[in-house]
Amino acid sequence: MDALPTELLLAIIDRLRLDQNSVAACNRLNRRWRTLTHHILYKQPRLDRLFALEAFVNTIGAPSAQEVADEVQPRFSKQTCPPQNLEQQDNSTADDALRISQPTQQPLSLLVTSSPLVPMIHPGRLVETIDLSMLPHRWETVHIGHIQGLVEGCFSLSTLDLRDCSLLRDNAVQLIAEVLGPRSLVSLVLSGCTKITDVAVLSICAHAIRLENLELSGCDRLSDISILELGSAIIRDRPASYSGSIETEPQLQGTSQTIRSLDLSHCTRITDTGIRGLRQGAVRLASLNLEGCYGVLVSDSDLGADEWEDLEDEDEFNLDSDLDIVS
Repeated sequence: MDALPTELLLAIIDRLRLDQNSVAACNRLNRRWRTLTHHILYKQPRLDRLFALEAFVNTIGAPSAQEVADEVQPRFSKQTCPPQNLEQQDNSTADDALRISQPTQQPLSLLVTSSPLVPMIHPGRLVETIDLSMLPHRWETVHIGHIQGLVEGCFSLSTLDLRDCSLLRDNAVQLIAEVLGPRSLVSLVLSGCTKITDVAVLSICAHAIRLENLELSGCDRLSDISILELGSAIIRDRPASYSGSIETEPQLQGTSQTIRSLDLSHCTRITDTGIRGLRQGAVRLASLNLEGCYGVLVSDSDLGADEWEDLEDEDEFNLDSDLDIVS
């Protein structure tokens, strides 16, 4: 099978893309298969058990991993990492103490490749999606230590699903916002994280420059302060200028310019004031879920017709008539 054309091998691998066990088996066949499957294998790791999550965090968070990936040459790819011990985590603490598990004995084969055709890449750089929505008992096991390991080890993470990880507090979301927000974070799911407050959302607004999807269902400690900030946050990004180049205008980024989908269902402290401000400021908002928001008394039709019917120019309020509101 190794003699098949690369195009045909890629077609075969594409059909196995969702079967991580098969992709892992292909990755171990030989150098050519490893070259073709390496980036797929780590793109969205399957984390459906706690020990899998902890092993993954240990691997990408190994203190020497990045140094080895940068310095070791491909001919030394069969060397192994120095063994280290795994610290037991106490998940019962109410303060979400900031602790990270230390790496267990792991072969360096997870960190480097055996092919001279494949650059030495830290596996965390290949991860784009982390989805913990299928992790059993995540509401009592996932803590800030896991989050720190994930966000600091996965440099290109764009999608993070932490729904029902109810041990997480504001400090965990602040860490996510500060580390991933200025990079590539596009989708963040915090539904069911009932301990987060306005502080967490304000941190997201202060750092996220590409966020398009934000899900906060059931976060009943949020108020209009968060919603108004989501609709008004602007981050001015001035492109790097070079000597002799023409200075360009700064690009407008931030949640008010990028957010497309927002789930606020069952956020009972939100009122009409916050929603009006959000709709006026979030210029690209296309989907808004207000189911169970009993403090929001006006419907989409009310805002679109009754309240604005006497105004001469509705466009000046930047109201999007195509906005899909679920209530």
